[in-house]
Amino acid sequence: MAFDRYSDPLSFLSKSFRLGRPFGIEVRIYVTAIFVVLVTAREFAGARGVDAGLGLLIGAASSAVLYLVVFTHELGHAFAGRRFGVPTHTITLSAFGGLAHMGAAAPNPRADLRIALAGPATHLVWLAAVWPLSLVVAPLRIGEFGLPIDVFRWLTLTNVALVVFNLLPAFPMDGGRALRALLAHRMHPNRATLLACRIGIVAAIGIAAYGLREGGFYGTILIVIAINNVLACLREMAAARHTDGPYAPNDPWQVEADAWKQGRPDADRGVRHAEIAADVLRGRPIDRERRPPDFRSPEDDAELDRLLDRVSAVGIAGLSSEERERLRHLSATHRART
Repeated sequence: MAFDRYSDPLSFLSKSFRLGRPFGIEVRIYVTAIFVVLVTAREFAGARGVDAGLGLLIGAASSAVLYLVVFTHELGHAFAGRRFGVPTHTITLSAFGGLAHMGAAAPNPRADLRIALAGPATHLVWLAAVWPLSLVVAPLRIGEFGLPIDVFRWLTLTNVALVVFNLLPAFPMDGGRALRALLAHRMHPNRATLLACRIGIVAAIGIAAYGLREGGFYGTILIVIAINNVLACLREMAAARHTDGPYAPNDPWQVEADAWKQGRPDADRGVRHAEIAADVLRGRPIDRERRPPDFRSPEDDAELDRLLDRVSAVGIAGLSSEERERLRHLSATHRART
């Protein structure tokens, strides 16, 4: 039957649809966003003199504006990430908000702080535009009895609520990431991560308690967000205990695990390649004597020398996104050749 592929409700709810590709970033929206439209429509349709059709229209329009605000929030993260060589390939929207899918971790605490705060900063831009209008523009009146809808006042309150909520020190939300970045200026990033995550778990319990008190659809959303926050904190704490930290290099810079497990003779060469890359990203002096002697392409060798010299001069954060990608490609290519 035509509906067989949607027989599993969870499978259906995991579906997403592409909305476009602005600024080179694919934007997708999940099916769960329809619940926001329906709940909003139900609230308006319950008003005196507003029928179901008009309520649905208002619910769809207000949800579209809400997701536009959320999209600009995630776009703020994406633009800030680009400044530090961190690409964003996709932004997703759902009933739980939005998420900018970063292609790499922030290179250092300063970058992490700016990327985290760039999202909430977009709400200040919105407020600068809509708050003055809320003082002078009269509410719209709809329905048989002229139900007033103060669009700009609603936008003002929405942006205030979003900036306050996102700045809560509840890792992995923006405020929690900013807290971790600030702590990492004074202590090891792993210790900062553990402390920020413990605070984040406490904050998540508070969010869940508030959601239980509120009840209804939006209360349920808060509870789900709180659960996701706790799970994310536990994952991040586990990573902090077993890795070099949130700002350490990751694939393709790390050593291939199978080479260690299988005892292959090329494992040592892979280690030396990874050590050079790790030195680059951690800002350590480059020990050129550790470079494996079997680089087979003189052109690639010369290009790598140029990029390493540039890193020595301006640091990894000073490289352009193209240079960072080239450096990653050369590292992967040379590891494959060995």
